[in-house]
Amino acid sequence: MNILREELSEEKRKEYDALTAKMMSVYSRRLIDVNYWIKKPVFGTYEDLEDILKTAFGMYEDFKTALIHS
Repeated sequence: MNILREELSEEKRKEYDALTAKMMSVYSRRLIDVNYWIKKPVFGTYEDLEDILKTAFGMYEDFKTALIHS
């Protein structure tokens, strides 16, 4: 029986989302290394977060540009 996520009740949808999120975290950890844990990001203030995101998106743009022009 194949049930679409949209057909589930709100409570069952939350359970489904939690289950699939847990499975994806397990798969990603196994792809990297069984003993490797992906830690939650830590930042002090929203200004710190803004700086982190600017750096991350800048790195992404640099990577994308290099990939397109290679």
